[in-house]
Amino acid sequence: MIHTQLLRVLLTGTVLLATAVVASGCRGSRGEAAEGSVEAADDQGLQLSSCQLSMPGQALRVPAECGTLNVPEDRQHPEGRQLSLTVAVLRAVRRDPQPDPLFLLAGGPGQAATEAFLPLLGALRGIRQDRDLVLVDQRGTGSSHPLDCDMGQEGELDALDEEEQGERLQECLKTWDADPRFYHTAVAMEDLDAVRQALGYQRINLYGVSYGTRSALTYLRMFPERVRTILLDGVVPPDLVLGVEWGRDAQRALSLIFDRCRQDEACAEAF
Repeated sequence: MIHTQLLRVLLTGTVLLATAVVASGCRGSRGEAAEGSVEAADDQGLQLSSCQLSMPGQALRVPAECGTLNVPEDRQHPEGRQLSLTVAVLRAVRRDPQPDPLFLLAGGPGQAATEAFLPLLGALRGIRQDRDLVLVDQRGTGSSHPLDCDMGQEGELDALDEEEQGERLQECLKTWDADPRFYHTAVAMEDLDAVRQALGYQRINLYGVSYGTRSALTYLRMFPERVRTILLDGVVPPDLVLGVEWGRDAQRALSLIFDRCRQDEACAEAF
């Protein structure tokens, strides 16, 4: 569920305390190197044109401006494999919008931002009145050099034991035209800043959902001078191993439901 009112407060001038605290303590060489880099963005060749955003299996279509930005898979070897990042911009309605857009960071990891946020755009209508909305498919997701595995029909992989699952995944890994070492959060946030530069934005606002909160925090630590505000929705901190707590959390949720049922006479009689 998107927190529209909180976003509006955030974007109209109330900066989250976390932004101020983390930014003040994380000013490092990477953030300093970003200063003045917008002028060099013209060389990165991000050209936008009219497009229609959509989701697989749904009739929803959203007009936008789309383009691709080429970045090196390994920035230490820029002459190597190049990746095309898919970028979509939903322009502000007003002709004189605020200079700082809202970047929407998807969850997963693995969700494509250009798909995941489409059902929520109605809730962002007020924010879009005077701010651009920017969607970037993180490398390895969506249309940005996707790393997919064909695991057959739904449930087929679950029927295999751990050894067989591992073998299937190893076979998939061999089919990738990619080096998995360069598909992680920090590298993806370097991509995000390259997009920011190419679009000419000096500072940006970040809205992260689930894993997207980890992305937002990582970007904040790497490029603090470029962040105006940040909103974390369903926080996944960097030290949390995704997936480990799911079973425990599900059991706790069920236990709370059972406790409430026992306290309700009608529910207790029925169940």
